[in-house]
Amino acid sequence: MTVVVKTTFVLQPGACELADHQEPLATSEVAYERDRQRGLRAPSDFAPFKARADVLVVGSAFASGEPGRSVTIRVAIGGVDKSMELSLDGRASVPLTGLGPISTAWPNRRALTRDVGDVTRERFEQEPIATRVDRAYFNDAPPDQQREFFMPGERLILENLNPELPRLVTALPTVALRAFAEGAATPIPLVADTLLIDTDRQICTLTWRGQHDLLGSERARIIVEPATSQPSDRGPSSAPTMLPHLARSKASTLPFMRSAGQPARDSMPFTGYQPPAPRPAEPTAMPPIAQAPAMVAAPSRPPMAVMAPSQPPMGVALPPIAVSAPSHAPVVGTVAASNAAADAPPLVKAPISEKRQTRSIAPVDLVWCEKAAGRRMRIWWKALLTESDFDEFDSKHELASDDAEHDRARLDAFAVLTRETPISPAEVRAALEEAIDDHGRFTPPLAVIEGDLRMLYGEIPRLEAMLTLVSPLAASDKRLLELTEMGVQAAKLQGPGAALQAARASARIREHVQQTYSKGPGSIQIDAEVDRALSDARAYDERTLFGAKHLRAVLGTGPDAIPVYVPASARDMLPLLDGFSARLIAEVHVRQDRSESHALSLRALAVGRHLTLDPTRRG
Repeated sequence: MTVVVKTTFVLQPGACELADHQEPLATSEVAYERDRQRGLRAPSDFAPFKARADVLVVGSAFASGEPGRSVTIRVAIGGVDKSMELSLDGRASVPLTGLGPISTAWPNRRALTRDVGDVTRERFEQEPIATRVDRAYFNDAPPDQQREFFMPGERLILENLNPELPRLVTALPTVALRAFAEGAATPIPLVADTLLIDTDRQICTLTWRGQHDLLGSERARIIVEPATSQPSDRGPSSAPTMLPHLARSKASTLPFMRSAGQPARDSMPFTGYQPPAPRPAEPTAMPPIAQAPAMVAAPSRPPMAVMAPSQPPMGVALPPIAVSAPSHAPVVGTVAASNAAADAPPLVKAPISEKRQTRSIAPVDLVWCEKAAGRRMRIWWKALLTESDFDEFDSKHELASDDAEHDRARLDAFAVLTRETPISPAEVRAALEEAIDDHGRFTPPLAVIEGDLRMLYGEIPRLEAMLTLVSPLAASDKRLLELTEMGVQAAKLQGPGAALQAARASARIREHVQQTYSKGPGSIQIDAEVDRALSDARAYDERTLFGAKHLRAVLGTGPDAIPVYVPASARDMLPLLDGFSARLIAEVHVRQDRSESHALSLRALAVGRHLTLDPTRRG
């Protein structure tokens, strides 16, 4: 059984707020009523699961200031950062193209159904066909708008997608949901896998999905609530939640099959894909590895074990009240460009080993590689890297230089990044545990890991950038003048504790600016502006670890993000982006810095970046 929950939020600076009216679940694809040639306004919410999260944008783009000949729009959240230039022709708003959902009728998407034929909700209710369909079929966004599942509080940037603000910086709500089968003590893990942004109505919807197994003729009533409430021994508590609009919802009891071979009339017999369950908080110090049970290498994808037919997706809208139609007709919005992007060939054809697991790999650009890592990679991946590969990979001598050792390291890194099956951040600990031999000796293992990589900035440079940004306002703001004077003194400090004092001064200035200048005309999005200045200056936070200086970064999102230490020699090679979808070759270590909460850490040997198929995208 699949549980589907949709929540609707209002887009506004700072953080999204729960909307008074909640969008109902879409039982099928939703087209524009007045112009069906525009494509889809929303995808169907009734998918059994999604392999990755979708970022979708529909509606209109808006010209900032006087309408010109063109406008560049941008949406950025986590590893998705996509920009497009649209023609204005003197209009104040123009139709969005290339960011919306792809129809299931699109040829490239239909091809993912293999030999199954039409994949409809009715088919799922009659026969177990999910294992015969490529998992990517259930994603509605083009590949460059797919990412890891969403985490609470993630930052969202929209440029020229708001009629009043040329650049809107907001954040997803800092709330998670959980579901219970009534009477059960164990929650049903829910993951947020679809973000749909409607710029005409300035709302966004976040769709959550989770799976629950039922046996025989068992029936279930599902309760959904914010994860802030504590469940009792018998199930969800009756205590009031922190969000008054998000009252717990009960799905109607649904009949289940009476035997494994006889599916019920309303069942959807897809097999048991399970999304990753929320991980508990990592302990400050990792327990002794010797005590951990022996583990085999974690697979790159969840196993698709065949299970008995189960119930169709159970939708819960909170509450299911349709949003009123906009006061004006939507301007335009099509999915043609998105569909074309899905049709486009990859920029790079990565050689694939016959022994590796078959999977779709996005093209990879090698951003940086450590010269000294070449020998280590050739030892670790001896069966994958051979001398003949070196000549074959460099047949055009495109990387030839005066440093043959560095050339060889880069070509080997390319081969590993495109041939080796990557693991997710959640699978890193298993790789570390396997690196301990029978005598208890530990050698840091190498692994290819993919996820959203985000560089971290130093606290003192952050304070300095903030002071520069707000200084013009201080002349007419007495309180801000006092805070900036304190900040100037904190920025001059050196030695232990200087970074902490700088962080405190930045927090005080940020709080005052957000309260005073974050709304209305001329509003200031201080964090976004400061981050842009720090990115341009490459003012990354540094640590001296492993005998040399390293730049701090994190891989993944939320509390499970793993610290990554990138050698300082990579500083000038990294793209000037808030974050990007990356594939790393890294050494896996235990925690190296007391300020980090994660029990593991990574030292990067090579940094690869997933290429997009859209040449207009900023990153």
